[in-house]
Amino acid sequence: MANSSAIYFGIALVFVAVIGYNIPISITLADTTTKLTIPQMVAFCNSGLGQFAQMSPQFVMVCSEYNNFMIGIYGAGLIGIILVIVGALYPKER
Repeated sequence: MANSSAIYFGIALVFVAVIGYNIPISITLADTTTKLTIPQMVAFCNSGLGQFAQMSPQFVMVCSEYNNFMIGIYGAGLIGIILVIVGALYPKER
């Protein structure tokens, strides 16, 4: 029998990764608050305007925070997928 607790925990981590990737997070830059999702922020930080705006220390901090957050979301999804596979392949010990 498969290890159902590992599978359920893996599915929960994948769910958290998907939700975290798509929920907009509010950012305050120069007294302006905007809501951006991770793909929008990564596209902006890598664009020409984002590269120009990164001269501001506040903007550099926001882009690096988003990159760290994005790595955490990807890591949660990857660990979740691995747990689902491992839970399906290895039986529960009794």
